[in-house]
Amino acid sequence: MVSGNSAKNICILSNNSCRFSFEITQRGEILSVYHPPEDSEILAIKKGFAAVFSSKLHSKEEITGKSIDLKSWEYFTEEVGNEGPHSAVYKVKETPVGIAFKKQRRGHVIPNAKGTLTKVLHFHNKLGIIHKVMIEEDFSLPRSTESSDPFVNMRKVKFVNDFDKMSIPEMSALCKGELVFVTRHEVKELYVKPKNVSTGSIRTDKYERTRKGHVNVTEILNDISSNITCIRNQPPKGSTLVNDCFFRIISSLKLLQDDDITKIANDYFQHQKENNETHFETTAIMVDAFAVLNTNTSQQLIVTLILLAPKPDYRLLQRFFIHVSGMEKPPHQSITQVLEDIVFHHGRFTNASYDQNIYNCAMLTLGSVAHKLSKNGLTKKAIEISGKINQKLGLHDPWVYRNKRSLQSEGEQIKYDHRRVILLEALGNARIDHSFDYIISHINSTNSPWIKRAGVHALRKYEHKSAADALLKAALFDDDHNVRYEALLQYQAHPNSSVIQPLDNRYAGNNSETVDPYSSDIKLISLHPRTKRGFIDKFMKGFSFKIEPPGVNWKKVLGSKAVGASFGIIIENYIHLKAGRCIN
Repeated sequence: MVSGNSAKNICILSNNSCRFSFEITQRGEILSVYHPPEDSEILAIKKGFAAVFSSKLHSKEEITGKSIDLKSWEYFTEEVGNEGPHSAVYKVKETPVGIAFKKQRRGHVIPNAKGTLTKVLHFHNKLGIIHKVMIEEDFSLPRSTESSDPFVNMRKVKFVNDFDKMSIPEMSALCKGELVFVTRHEVKELYVKPKNVSTGSIRTDKYERTRKGHVNVTEILNDISSNITCIRNQPPKGSTLVNDCFFRIISSLKLLQDDDITKIANDYFQHQKENNETHFETTAIMVDAFAVLNTNTSQQLIVTLILLAPKPDYRLLQRFFIHVSGMEKPPHQSITQVLEDIVFHHGRFTNASYDQNIYNCAMLTLGSVAHKLSKNGLTKKAIEISGKINQKLGLHDPWVYRNKRSLQSEGEQIKYDHRRVILLEALGNARIDHSFDYIISHINSTNSPWIKRAGVHALRKYEHKSAADALLKAALFDDDHNVRYEALLQYQAHPNSSVIQPLDNRYAGNNSETVDPYSSDIKLISLHPRTKRGFIDKFMKGFSFKIEPPGVNWKKVLGSKAVGASFGIIIENYIHLKAGRCIN
């Protein structure tokens, strides 16, 4: 360590700009770290070593905490270490050679995890430095999520099974370490911060394990080929081997360097020129594999070799867009740019054939990408994308709609409705607040039932009270049965919903029983329209029958309440039959 002014010391491992160094105050606070371009895993290890000294030391005169006696005291601090911001309690006592600072961290940076950190720093009065550091840390993996709700966005209906009561095995770790001062070296020349290095915080953020071991590339290529054959040879009805073989491909790809990944992409996406179903199946499997690999390299290769190919296969584009919708984080910016070019007809995506084949899929995917951007702090870009979709959709104007509708043929009406359904669903995927009024305007009694139903469905991810009120209004008062039914399903699953059907009162003798229809699986029966009886009048008008074949309303839960989920399926069937009278 090199002495500086009274406020700071600069700890330099070497005057070489290729070395890691850090700036630390006399209290032990690490202000900055300096490092050359470095592998993220190696950098995290170096920060961990430097963080051994990270602390916030105070003498008895500087703190307002309680003093135990003349030679011991304690205080509470907020500080930043390699794990990030955290709270800590220091218990300090004087020793024969100096002062011992015992730090105990409160809580853990990983939500719902259990762990403790105890660090004892021994300060030597004569040396004027920390001459010994002892660390003991334990960690238990979280077995539940505090805010987890396995029934989120699910209707309150009876499930066909119950959650398992098994407990998840506990996974824990314990580590101990000790750092001891050995010798002192006098520095005759004060080193300064090296040039051309990056400056960062002691905090270790998430990092990717980019370093790969030495592997036999030929063997891995053979494994990938054999697993592709394994997938293709499975029966069309499906097999559990498909998953096993597919994830073996993923495991093989993770072992390879980026250069090898690029060669494989060229082999499977570019060099195979056979235009047949076998070639498509092979390419589709590898597109799935590269999408699941989900690295910057794999995504950029798909953009270059699949999305921007001279003659792209639209089935592969649609297949990849499904993966993009399922990603937790925003895709690479090149993918977002391609989606925008397709949807807003920019760049090379101006041909009508693109619109016909992939426009709708790209629009829905771009909506989900906007949500991912917003969720990850890129709000400006998310608002820009959703704003353009808002402009394409526009606010519903009943007068303009009626005039336009009167001039459209049946085919034009279907095309008009279909386009707005896609736009509404894209805004529902994006779930940006400034799109809410656009969606609400299309849930209007004058609009097409198909469009209104899409608008209702688009509100499913808006979890505020205004969305719940709009769903309830549509469920009660819309003039179309299909819209009312969709609104009812979405309202029942909304976090701000209430039971809108009355409780069922069952009487048995002098006792009464109140039953919740959601938990008892009582089927809801709509009011039967009562009309004056008259066979002749009905016969003259003809007969109208509404037949409801058996449907499906099935719900199931998986796992336990601590770590679990629920899913289900609803199928409702209708047959409408109209029979008019015959006059000879």
